[in-house]
Amino acid sequence: MENILIGNGFNQEIGGSEFSNASIIDRVHRNVAVKDYSREIAGGVTSYDLKIIIEGLENQIFQATLSGKYDHLCTSKDESCNLDRVQTNYSFGDTIGMEDYFLLLRLFHHAYNDPPNMIRDSFFGLMYLFLDAIYDEGKIQEIYKKLSDTRMQELKRILNQYDNVFTVNYDWNLEKISGKAVKHLHGQFDRLNSQFVIGSKLEEFRSNILGLDYPVNEANKHMYSNAIMGFCGAEKERIMGIFNNIESDEYPTKEFMNISGTISMAGISPNNDDHIWNLIRTNTNINRIIFYYYSDKDRETVEKSWNASAIECRPVSELW
Repeated sequence: MENILIGNGFNQEIGGSEFSNASIIDRVHRNVAVKDYSREIAGGVTSYDLKIIIEGLENQIFQATLSGKYDHLCTSKDESCNLDRVQTNYSFGDTIGMEDYFLLLRLFHHAYNDPPNMIRDSFFGLMYLFLDAIYDEGKIQEIYKKLSDTRMQELKRILNQYDNVFTVNYDWNLEKISGKAVKHLHGQFDRLNSQFVIGSKLEEFRSNILGLDYPVNEANKHMYSNAIMGFCGAEKERIMGIFNNIESDEYPTKEFMNISGTISMAGISPNNDDHIWNLIRTNTNINRIIFYYYSDKDRETVEKSWNASAIECRPVSELW
């Protein structure tokens, strides 16, 4: 079987730098300055409060994290490992990767011994901000429209060479280009989280038992999609596991675990989603791994963590 896993590098390849991490962070800043998130974020948090939180994470908390001030606050191996990675890979003033904001936020909560409900609410609030910035008023769903007919057909031919197309992206550009089903490991913008699907077990529980209002409307439904984020793979696995136990087809984790043959990866960062890398590493039915890299730094990272005979590193220009 031929399988491929595609990440955000693909969107940057066909859509340009406005879909990069740095551009998404810029949109978060612009959005909190002009948008009202009071419907989505609980506790009477204002746009000004959100601005202060984001700037605090990027400045005082980031600096304290890099200096080692929060080293003693880690409560799990995942937190310690990701803290080491952040301290190794960043210098103060660097643009922070989206998902590392969640680690900074977690450490800040630990520093003040904040209660679990506050940690949960701030996590979801930050996730909603990022999902809204990624969605970019729906522009991310229309990247494929920028392609020429020739380029569209070329990419369709490449994608249709694979038996299974997996992605960690939330948008539907791969479906629109390939004309085939794509399996979203981390959720998708056009599918609501099951707790917001009218008639689902979770929605009935939150409305009938908890008495919560229904928050979804046409303008914000992408924020209530089943897209997930987190500072590490284990965090995402935990979230996916909860929903897969209740709604068995929420995320195609088992399908990915059971792939065989060749797995190609393109647009995937070697610094994120360790749970996916581990699934590939431990799957004895995979007999060939190809990593298509965008930068020499990514290639070097992969080569350091894998035996050279276990993975083939190729420039992404060989793929598309």
